[in-house]
Amino acid sequence: MRKEAGLLTIIVFLLSSCAVAPTPQNAQEYRTVAKEGVYGSNIDTYVVNRSYSKVTGIIKAKTKQCLNKKVSETHCIYTGTSKNCQTTTIIYTPTLRSSSRKTELHMQRRTEPSSDIYLGGKPPATGMYISVFDFEPAGKNKTKVTVYSPEKFFQTIPKAVKRWTKGTSMSCPVFAQGS
Repeated sequence: MRKEAGLLTIIVFLLSSCAVAPTPQNAQEYRTVAKEGVYGSNIDTYVVNRSYSKVTGIIKAKTKQCLNKKVSETHCIYTGTSKNCQTTTIIYTPTLRSSSRKTELHMQRRTEPSSDIYLGGKPPATGMYISVFDFEPAGKNKTKVTVYSPEKFFQTIPKAVKRWTKGTSMSCPVFAQGS
């Protein structure tokens, strides 16, 4: 009995050390998770030498043109002489909120068919949050940009937004697996 109790204690300890943060259900929860560094999240803040109205106009136009996308992928597993393939569709959903003091861009991503395996809970119906952007006036002809995103994955969109806001390139991001 003592061995079983000791083993149970060890199992409970190991499982509690593997606790997973809850899946963000909205942009504010995603910001909070990013500030805590959960899921390898990162916060990048920079100021661009462009007016808030100019940056907001660009973000609105480029979001409409580039970010509402569906990408199909086929993955195959080879076992001996047989091959099993599955095609999935990745759906990127942008949401824009804008006022005279702040513009927000929220990016979500979902996969169909869904795997129905969720660490930390089921994401919203529109998909898991992969990036949140805040744009705010920072003086005359300057805009502060705050980016909440994973440090290593899904960097295609943050890199494109940075190019757009700085005016170095207006090209749309190329979406692929892990974008």
